[in-house]
Amino acid sequence: MKPIDSDYSNPPFASRAESLKDRFLASVFSKDPMETESVLSDILEFIEKHPRMTESDQKGLYQITAAMGGLKDRVPDSLSGRVADCGRRLDRFLKDLARAEIQHPASIDYPCWKSLQGLNQEMRNRFLESVVTLQLTCGCGNFCRRCNEWALPGPRKHFSRTAVLELADRLKKRNNTDFALYCASDPLDWEDGNHTIVTLMEQLRDNGSLPSYGLLTKAPKAKEALLADLVHKGFDVSVSVTAKNRTRIRRIELDYSISLSLQHDTEDLLIPARLDEDFESVKPSITDSYGTEITPDGAFIVIPAFTSALNLTGQRRIPVDGTTRFFPEKRAGRDGLRVEYFKPLPFVRADGETFISGRLLDTQVENILLDTGAEDLTPPGLSSLETFFRTFERKALEKRKQSLPSTLKRLKKTCAPDEYRRKAAAFRNFCDPELVKQARISAFSFFLESVREYAKTHPTRSTIVRHLRQKNPPLHKSGHPPENGRPLQDLLFAEKIDAFDLFTRAANQTLTHPDDERINRFIESFPSCFDTETHRYRFA
Repeated sequence: MKPIDSDYSNPPFASRAESLKDRFLASVFSKDPMETESVLSDILEFIEKHPRMTESDQKGLYQITAAMGGLKDRVPDSLSGRVADCGRRLDRFLKDLARAEIQHPASIDYPCWKSLQGLNQEMRNRFLESVVTLQLTCGCGNFCRRCNEWALPGPRKHFSRTAVLELADRLKKRNNTDFALYCASDPLDWEDGNHTIVTLMEQLRDNGSLPSYGLLTKAPKAKEALLADLVHKGFDVSVSVTAKNRTRIRRIELDYSISLSLQHDTEDLLIPARLDEDFESVKPSITDSYGTEITPDGAFIVIPAFTSALNLTGQRRIPVDGTTRFFPEKRAGRDGLRVEYFKPLPFVRADGETFISGRLLDTQVENILLDTGAEDLTPPGLSSLETFFRTFERKALEKRKQSLPSTLKRLKKTCAPDEYRRKAAAFRNFCDPELVKQARISAFSFFLESVREYAKTHPTRSTIVRHLRQKNPPLHKSGHPPENGRPLQDLLFAEKIDAFDLFTRAANQTLTHPDDERINRFIESFPSCFDTETHRYRFA
């Protein structure tokens, strides 16, 4: 793998409505009534000028209405009437739009969808190789209050049958059958003329392009017979169960003499979303997929993110267009869970070459900033920022030294000679106290520089991050703040200073004051980069 070109830059964020949502939240959190009033005017102007809009924009507007309700007590009395009026007009607009689109659903064929991206053939091939989701419809017939995906209420747009078959065939030709047929939708809602999800699945199976991932459904009402037919015909189907549909699912099993594979069979979904979102807490990501996504509205890059006011769907969806120059290397399921979100990601260029980026995506910086060290944010056994900083501690160093002979023996058995030499050298270096100190300073400097650049380029979202960090404080270990005058590198190696604790406080200072002299002096004294050979941070 090679590092990325020097002109690497982050892809842009998604939709105008999401930007309006961010501005509204930031104005409320920072108690800026003039900005609140300004963004309310911009929201109303936006819906007046856009009587038809994308799925992403509609999701953003639904999130704004939820924020207006959830944060109404934080709005000054002088603006409460204005916010309430804007919320009513926005709610009426969304209901009218949903009614019109559901009554006259649009059918998207393949040439129409292809024209939305403007990708050349090479980039389209790379895109197809990284697809993790093919979403058949926009909108969902389940109307779940706690929809993690903020799916639009009611299906109102879908791929045509020929479009689905064409896309599935092209995915198969790119050796990609590991993708899901659902996202912010329910696959049982899909239909095209006389064709239903059953006839579509049969044709995909006949063509040899059936995805290896089965269908996941909440079993929309009036679709019970379709669900039973899929089971009887041997398709891999699972039902997502909540307190709301558990009784009905059991009745379906009895009425149709079938046994369903049940997922999420708990009294409630673990991750609150949609109308239950409080906009002030941080929760685990709802996705473990790195890759791309196909929807009737277009194509997107998908990166997991903590579920928060920044990314209410637990992921960052970045639109794909003619300016897209690379895609993330596909990682899904358990493979995706093992990705360390605080290290630069592998990407694929148009020519198929894989490389590791020279910096973090903005979404990754947000993940670093929202990681409080709380155990429930990180799945068991996986690395968090706090556990990463622990790898530099004396106890971890001694354990690595003890395991050196067995580690080298295992590497020799499992690696080719060149790979063995690289990995063995990297492990030996990580047993050297002086090199470990350098690695810790490098990581610290790299993260702070990433935070500094994020604060300068994303002032609105930085305001939201600062608020979330106050509401979900990091788990401090040292008990007292460091002396302001001491250099960060001295504090970093003080025996009683916890590195993760120190970083959270340094990051707070950087977010608030990106030109802080002490922080900048530290970053400039220890310019750092990510070593693509060892996958560790080092001095540049």
